[in-house]
Amino acid sequence: MTPTDLEEFVARFYEEKHEYVTQLTQGSWDGGVDIYVSDEIDPNGRLPLFAIQVKRYDPSRPISGSTIERYIEVENTLTIVSTGRFTQPARRIANHARINLINGEDLCWLIEKHNAYALVEEYLDQ
Repeated sequence: MTPTDLEEFVARFYEEKHEYVTQLTQGSWDGGVDIYVSDEIDPNGRLPLFAIQVKRYDPSRPISGSTIERYIEVENTLTIVSTGRFTQPARRIANHARINLINGEDLCWLIEKHNAYALVEEYLDQ
C-alpha cells in the first residue's frame, strides 16, 4: 500500500465506519494535514471537526517527538494515524498538545472492531 493509498484508506474508513465526510488535501504541501473530517457537507465552508495526518512508517522506525512537534501549530484538532509506532517522547508531546495518536496496533484494532476487512482488501489488491 503506497502512502497515498493509505491516506485514501483512512479517509474511506472514517466515511464508511464513522459516517463522516472527508476531504483529502493535495500533495506534500498540505501544511501537516492529509484529511479534513466533518460531520456533514457544507457549501459555506464549515470548519472540519478534526484533521488527520497519515504516516506510513515501518514499525521498526518509530515516530519521534521532533516529528510530533512539527504538527503542534496545526489549527484544527489533529489525529496522527501511523502504520508504525510512537516513541514515549512523541506520546508526551502529543498528549500535552492534545494531538490524538493512532499507531499500527491501534489501527489494526479499529479495523477488527469495525469489521473493515473488505475495505483493507480493496487497497491491498491494488
